[in-house]
Amino acid sequence: MSDTERRAPATASEFGRVLTKLRGQHRLKQQDLAKQIGRSKSTISRLESGERGVSRELVDELAEALVTTTAERLELLQAAGLLSEETVALLEEPELTRLSRLLSQANLLPRDRRLLLRYIELALEHAAALGYVIPAPWPPEDGDS
Repeated sequence: MSDTERRAPATASEFGRVLTKLRGQHRLKQQDLAKQIGRSKSTISRLESGERGVSRELVDELAEALVTTTAERLELLQAAGLLSEETVALLEEPELTRLSRLLSQANLLPRDRRLLLRYIELALEHAAALGYVIPAPWPPEDGDS
């Protein structure tokens, strides 16, 4: 087992619980799921019992085989310890998802991207003026310590 497949027992057992639940909802037997991802039934059994950790690649394979929704995929990733609660909460915000997709568009002109980012900075400044604590960027930008 690679280092990326080693997870704390609590994380492995949580992942196993979620995987078992999703497999049941999708009416798949362990053998059928194993066959779909090219693994053994014992691998699925060990994942579900928390005896084996999981890698990002394996989570993606399982999510594909289970034909998961976005919410189910996020639940699997979080249970595997690959996403923090904060990240999941952000990914579940439709406005932030739309903004991320917009900023990632290949055809977005650099000046338009800068303008949109400036609007975000202004919104953060406004929130700070209202008294909200605005965490520093992470990782720190060049020159910040």
